[in-house]
Amino acid sequence: MGLSGVPIYNPSVVGYPYNVQKAKDLLTKAGYSSGVNTTFNYWNISQINTDEATVIQNYLKVVGINVTLNAVQRPASPKWLPMVKVGLE
Repeated sequence: MGLSGVPIYNPSVVGYPYNVQKAKDLLTKAGYSSGVNTTFNYWNISQINTDEATVIQNYLKVVGINVTLNAVQRPASPKWLPMVKVGLE
């Protein structure tokens, strides 16, 4: 996944097809048959970041994951690291 020529590119990584039903089945198996709510923090650097976050939000909504978008300003230093948080409500 990724674009050829960028440092994180790895041609041996294979992606998965977009499969709404499989995603819903996996959520049900994980105990979230009625959906789940979560918050997605993203850097509000440009409109592109907001657009990307909105696309992610829409893809997840289709499978039952309701995402609240939270635009945050990117600090000038690595002080942002503690802001990285993973969790479900």
